[in-house]
Amino acid sequence: MFAYYPQSQFYPCPDCGAPVPHEDEAAHHCERRRYVEYQMLLLRPDIIGFEDEFSGWLRTPRGRFEAFYAARQRLKLAA
Repeated sequence: MFAYYPQSQFYPCPDCGAPVPHEDEAAHHCERRRYVEYQMLLLRPDIIGFEDEFSGWLRTPRGRFEAFYAARQRLKLAA
């Protein structure tokens, strides 16, 4: 009925998410690429929320006008 869950010898680094052995905790240095990818993974819900809010704003009268005006300004600059 009761299951035994062994303690892991690794724990995730709070900055980069890499598995770090408990005995080498002080020797761990985050790789820059892994750090950036992990931070972007943590920000994914915020990014999706922003995209949803922005697409909703673009459906408002003010958003439609701003999209129209931005397209108009791009055409003026291209000419």
